[in-house]
Amino acid sequence: MATASKRLQHPGTVSYLHPTIIGVIASALLTLLVIVGSRNLEHFDSALFGYTVASVVAFGAIFFRYAIWLQRPATRHADRVIDKVVPTHCPYCAVQCGMNLLVEKNKVVGFEPRYDFPVNEGRLCPKGVTAYLQTHHPDRLLHPLIKRNGVFERAGWDEALDLIVAKFKEIQEKYGKDAIGIYSGSSLTTEKTYLMGKFARAGLGTRYIDYNGRLCMVSAAAGNNKAFGIDRAANP
Repeated sequence: MATASKRLQHPGTVSYLHPTIIGVIASALLTLLVIVGSRNLEHFDSALFGYTVASVVAFGAIFFRYAIWLQRPATRHADRVIDKVVPTHCPYCAVQCGMNLLVEKNKVVGFEPRYDFPVNEGRLCPKGVTAYLQTHHPDRLLHPLIKRNGVFERAGWDEALDLIVAKFKEIQEKYGKDAIGIYSGSSLTTEKTYLMGKFARAGLGTRYIDYNGRLCMVSAAAGNNKAFGIDRAANP
């Protein structure tokens, strides 16, 4: 067993001022970057303006929440004993950053950087840092639910899957094979992505299959294209 006194020591109580200043500076730089990078200031449309405002608000909110987080007690979890450290990777996006999960009494209680993973070398984004909280979250669904008379009721897996199959067949018999589409995800492994394609074309017989990257990145691509004339990160 390993102690988490070094891993999970809190940075301590810090004033709201410093993160707030950083947030303001970051927001200002982002706004300036988008405006200066735009090649057509005379056609600075509302979509790009809204994208800029949303980014500024997001930056401010992130740093404000960070300031609140810093106010927590400095000794929180300092005496926690960790049963084991499980090397794994973040399930959120296609980057699949490496991370170590801290397990206590068969429950995931935290994480620590995984410096031996070449993709992120110990770094994690805000979503990766909080990914472990989903494991034992009280709102996480652990069993199938079927809605009956306007109320979700717990059901068995066989019953739930049979209902899905019946609904799929009903829809396709009425509207055709292409009435159902498959929505895959960039966080899936290569093998799972292959199976999704086979399930769509060979199993359901539909030609409609897409993945979350199209909608996920379209706003970033549109912003980059308007600001810098290229739909991906520019390399100076």
